[in-house]
Amino acid sequence: MNRYFLSFLDLLRRARSVQLSVLDQVMFNSCNAITTILVARGLGPHMFGEYIFIWGLVISVVTLQWAFLISPMTTIGPKQDIETAHYYYGAVFLTQLLSSMALFIIVWLGLFWQSNPIYHQMALPMAAASSLYSCQEFIRRYFYATGAIQKVFITDILGSASQVLLLIFFLWRHWFDVELVLWIVAWTSLASILWGVLNAGKLTVHHQHVKKTFKRNWNFGSWTILSTIIVTLATQAEVILIKLFLGAAALGGIRVVTILGNLFVPLLQGIQNILVPKAGSILEKSGESALLHYLWRTGFVITLLSLTVLVPVCIFRSPLIALIYGKVYLSYANFVILQAICCFINVIRTFSTWLYLQALEQVKFIFILTTTTNVLYIGLLAVLIHYFQVQGAFMAYITNASMLLIGSVLYVFYLFKTKRLFWECSAWVSR
Repeated sequence: MNRYFLSFLDLLRRARSVQLSVLDQVMFNSCNAITTILVARGLGPHMFGEYIFIWGLVISVVTLQWAFLISPMTTIGPKQDIETAHYYYGAVFLTQLLSSMALFIIVWLGLFWQSNPIYHQMALPMAAASSLYSCQEFIRRYFYATGAIQKVFITDILGSASQVLLLIFFLWRHWFDVELVLWIVAWTSLASILWGVLNAGKLTVHHQHVKKTFKRNWNFGSWTILSTIIVTLATQAEVILIKLFLGAAALGGIRVVTILGNLFVPLLQGIQNILVPKAGSILEKSGESALLHYLWRTGFVITLLSLTVLVPVCIFRSPLIALIYGKVYLSYANFVILQAICCFINVIRTFSTWLYLQALEQVKFIFILTTTTNVLYIGLLAVLIHYFQVQGAFMAYITNASMLLIGSVLYVFYLFKTKRLFWECSAWVSR
């Protein structure tokens, strides 16, 4: 048992990167939450609805950029040696620049030619905000991939914390409209980008490496894009089914429970941002056996840490819901336990088999498994909420999480080419 904790402490000791990553993730998510509150208060229900609708469509496009550029970069980038790293990252930077320019044109033309005058006025600031925001997100993920966690923290201070301060100032001065909000997002993102580019290190663009990098990212990202689309469609279908069968009030109550159950997710995302590139580096230098050994030890401790949050949330579920959301949601308090079970299963999968498969670039299997389970999940959700109402929704959540975990575990065992590798890993674990 001590060896598991020593492995995790070794992770914590690496230049305080995990602690800083967790702190950055908490700050980043907190700034996003505060920004949403300020924008909602400043714009009012109607304009805030228009803003959320359009911004949500733009973020969907940015998600595809994450699948094609950011996700491959965080896995493939750490595997590059010193001689080729600047060529790889230079090619990825060029691809990001071209994609952000294309995003600017698409968003601007798409809104400019709308008959709705609100969309027409939002065209230029929305195009600038969305393209610059995508670049800002790319920069922060680039620093994560290269292990420069302190630079990520500064990037988020310039891009997110300064955004909150500006919104508070203009809301206090009563100078607030949707165009101002978008320009604030654009200018703060630009400040973050400029600082990031100046501190990005050596980057070299060569046409041969650009072509090679594009092909490798496409082989990785094409399946990730499809998987992202499937998950997005499944999420929308889930919302429609719950509202259709149970009503809007039940949908709100279920969302309250899922948010409370995922209370610790930002903390785990900070650790995951470190483990993804680290896993790729270990695989490249030491092989699959060492990677499995590393993920087993760190995953074991992270799973135990998640229980320290989930158990108190389950015990004090009623006071927490009443304090945060109000007594009107107390009827949903008992469902927190079911959501906590679902979260616990997802933690086990994320920090064990999922990281292992991502390090091996097994994105095709991840797409197939995600697609299959989501199709089954939507059908199962419709049946369970019809017969079991709200409880049926959480039963479907747990079933879907279990299918993903079991499927990934079975495939990992399938990837063991010989029994020798399996017994070698077993010997490492038992030491």
